[in-house]
Amino acid sequence: MKVKVDKKGRVSIPAEIRDKLGIKEGSELEVTYDHEKIIMKPLSKVDEYAGIFKGPKLEGDTDKVFYEAFEEKVKKDY
Repeated sequence: MKVKVDKKGRVSIPAEIRDKLGIKEGSELEVTYDHEKIIMKPLSKVDEYAGIFKGPKLEGDTDKVFYEAFEEKVKKDY
């Protein structure tokens, strides 16, 4: 499949591919390159949620902190 790059460096992912991979507006993709290839990989919800717990060591009731952070992320996404 052939696509064009616009002046700002953006490319449109064809609808057929977006549909197959479940990519919607706001979806996050991991972009890497390997020699002469650009690789775009949709982040799964597990990948996205894993990043919400990075930071300083949690103190206190970690189950409560985990639950609140998870709940906040779900509300934001849905």
